[in-house]
Amino acid sequence: MARHFMPKREVLRMVDLMAAHKLNRLHLHLVDDQGWRVESRRHPRLHEVGSHRPRTATGYYREDLAFDDVPHGGYYTLDDLAEIGAYARARAVTVVPEIDVPGHASAILAAYPELDARATGGRRPEPFRVLERWGISPAILSPLPGTVDFLTDVFDEILAALGDTPYVHVGGDECVLDDWAASPEIVAFQTELGLGSLADLHAWFLRRLADVLATRGSRAVVWDEAFVSGMLRPDTIVMPWRGPGVARRAAAAGHDVVQTSVFPLYFDYAEAASELEPLAIGDTITVSDVAAFEPAPQARRSGAPPPTVRGGRP
Repeated sequence: MARHFMPKREVLRMVDLMAAHKLNRLHLHLVDDQGWRVESRRHPRLHEVGSHRPRTATGYYREDLAFDDVPHGGYYTLDDLAEIGAYARARAVTVVPEIDVPGHASAILAAYPELDARATGGRRPEPFRVLERWGISPAILSPLPGTVDFLTDVFDEILAALGDTPYVHVGGDECVLDDWAASPEIVAFQTELGLGSLADLHAWFLRRLADVLATRGSRAVVWDEAFVSGMLRPDTIVMPWRGPGVARRAAAAGHDVVQTSVFPLYFDYAEAASELEPLAIGDTITVSDVAAFEPAPQARRSGAPPPTVRGGRP
């Protein structure tokens, strides 16, 4: 959704297909470096600026960088989101919106550069632009209280539009903390909180967002980097994409876990080892690979009751 906007009709069609196949969680990835995909009436530059990029990278990720020079954009209005939420509930599908922070923040910072970690201490860096390529970006939000207040506004708008929203994904993945380390104000804030490292501050920031969501009746979901960084709220759900080892550690720590390992659960990989396959980001993952995947194999072999672990995205 965030990288390639799909019209509302395609989302509703996806809900119909999910219901037909008895799938009950729709993970709406609404924010990434490449675009902000939901209206905000409180902070309108998010959709006015952050939802458009002038071009998009093309080709296989191992090839030289090239662009299509075709503008790409779009976002869902809050009314669209309300319709999607009601449509999904009527079909027993739960919508899990994702606002991916504090990294993957190019689109947010293109709209609101004052939230940039580099802008602390009165500095005025060159603003980020909505990213036109893939991969990890250094763009990262400041973890200071003003950013939490800003994101609270956004969560409140999304939750009001969607209605009953038991889960909200807050991301936490692929965060480059260099700009935090370079900011005396952020380092002083870390020290004031009594945190031993910037990784701890990363976990604190996501825990603070989870606290906000908890007061609104929603559980936070994070990618596995957030768990590895430090202590999360006990009710935070962890989605480990970097392999079953992290999943086992998160489950052992008491977190509910949704297995999302790159292999074999990333479906943007090739389906077959054939020259006829369409362009894919990685090597072959077959239907058999997916069917053979066991979310909690060790627990099953040992006879011990398995932790709460589910396969696939929420």
